[in-house]
Amino acid sequence: MHLTQPALSRSIQTLESSLGVILFDRLPNGVEVTRAGETLLRKAEALVDAALDLEREAALVSGLATGSIRVSMGAYPGHELVPRAIADCVAQAAGFSCQILSGDWRDAVRNVLSRAADVAVADMSTVEDDARLEFLELEPATIRFVCRPEHPLAGRRAIGLSDICGFPLGGCLVPPRLATLFSGFPRAGTVDPGTGNFHPAVEVKSVEAAIRIAELSDVIAAAQLCSVEQQLESGSLVVLDAAGPPLQLRVGLIYLRERTLAPMAELFLRKVVDVGKQLALIDARVSEKFDI
Repeated sequence: MHLTQPALSRSIQTLESSLGVILFDRLPNGVEVTRAGETLLRKAEALVDAALDLEREAALVSGLATGSIRVSMGAYPGHELVPRAIADCVAQAAGFSCQILSGDWRDAVRNVLSRAADVAVADMSTVEDDARLEFLELEPATIRFVCRPEHPLAGRRAIGLSDICGFPLGGCLVPPRLATLFSGFPRAGTVDPGTGNFHPAVEVKSVEAAIRIAELSDVIAAAQLCSVEQQLESGSLVVLDAAGPPLQLRVGLIYLRERTLAPMAELFLRKVVDVGKQLALIDARVSEKFDI
């Protein structure tokens, strides 16, 4: 803070005198924030955020903003959407740079709300009513179950979900909208009674990790067809013939409603929309090629 302890103490005392409240209780073993201090801290954090946003808006208006953006992605569907969209941005815009933050959809939303990320690509079903956020819904992500060809279920037709859930599932945290499908199958994973989220038996934050584990064991992984095309070609994985329609995630671009996007962020949004359409075509092609 570039302040000596006496100077900091005098500043706090001056602020307390000006506001007419005690911000810290002085205790023998240190200080403790009072309720008034906690309230002031929350207000101060909002003011700091507003000041930073004002500086950012001024930079955008004056043309001083850089070509760097921060993107937060949930494992599904960010695994395919984000890298392809970033590659297109790099090819089109000189000086483009980015920082990618990965995790599940909760991490993605938290990063946007805390301003750690400019935009997120994630499942939007649990946060679409949040008035602080803006959403651009994309093509849904179709999720299939894949396993190694030596798996006991490989080659069977019209496999029920109960049979699939008789084996460990590998993948990322599943939101409540889909979690109820897997409740009651302890070998597949567990539903958190507090949040309603489903935790697969082999929970990862990387789609690649789930796919690799499925290649090496009887774990059944969840993946988009475009993510496993190479493995299907090589024969290291097969798609299970699951009865009923495949799972679908509601995919969205998520960003703060009252925050102007930088030109590079707007470019990224356009590229993600385009890539989403391309991936839907790739999934259709792979499905036809392997008779899925």
